[in-house]
Amino acid sequence: MAGQAVLFLLQVVTGVLSVALLLRFYMQAFRVSFNNQVGTFVVDLTNWMVKPLRKALPGLWGLDLASLLPAYLLQLVFVVAVVSLQGDSEAWSALNLLPVLLWQGVLATLRMSLYLLIGALLVQAV
Repeated sequence: MAGQAVLFLLQVVTGVLSVALLLRFYMQAFRVSFNNQVGTFVVDLTNWMVKPLRKALPGLWGLDLASLLPAYLLQLVFVVAVVSLQGDSEAWSALNLLPVLLWQGVLATLRMSLYLLIGALLVQAV
């Protein structure tokens, strides 16, 4: 019961931060102005993660990897938490689990990104 509560709280925190980081990534990729309420909120919410990474992680082809990498890492943390709270300890000893977890992190980030783009499309249509 307590594990489910912790999992729910972790899902909410990682979900909100991942959406904010992906929104920042897409706003920069599509050259959207940050001089509005949403842009200011996203920058204020994610600056503490993105600013230090921007010094160490350069952009690639005009894409801001300093915003994309933390979103992936947050989704990876959530996937690892789900496996650790639901799985048994013998599964962690297998080295075959690491590529699966990394791939699940990629899929979770892509799913969150797709949800964000669908939401943006619906907001623009209305």
